[in-house]
Amino acid sequence: LYSDYVERYGRQPMAAAALMKIGGIQALLKDYPRARAAYERTITEYPEGEFAKDARVALLTLLYQQGAFREVIEEAATTLEAVNSAERIFRTYAIVGDAYMSLDSPLDAVEFYAQARQYAPAEDQAAIEAKLREAILRLQPDEVNAFIDRAGSILPPDFVLYQLGMI
Repeated sequence: LYSDYVERYGRQPMAAAALMKIGGIQALLKDYPRARAAYERTITEYPEGEFAKDARVALLTLLYQQGAFREVIEEAATTLEAVNSAERIFRTYAIVGDAYMSLDSPLDAVEFYAQARQYAPAEDQAAIEAKLREAILRLQPDEVNAFIDRAGSILPPDFVLYQLGMI
């Protein structure tokens, strides 16, 4: 149905929405190549539209589902440059944090979860804070020190030490 719409009315404004539906359905069916093709087509054919921004975030999620954690991290910068809403920024930072956790890199995950926390809608605050705590608890002692010494961190050192039960 959505494919028919795209083929018949490909230049109409809602064609991008139909492509996003195709991508979402294919992702649920675990047909990742078709899902990726739909998202990439949305970005290519409607680059300035809001659906292209959603497609970029959906692509990161798709890559994560496929276990392509390094590719998630590599594509995140491009996605962050393109997206413009707090929800999309939140989702991007959160999925990159998840990718770093999957790669057993909690120090990097802490940074991305902390960024996600700043953009998280109220209904996602508890979940992102739980991921942030989990990442902090997985830090090695030398990583805690590196994090605290790291300039420009958006988490105060006291927050990290508190999560570790050190203050």
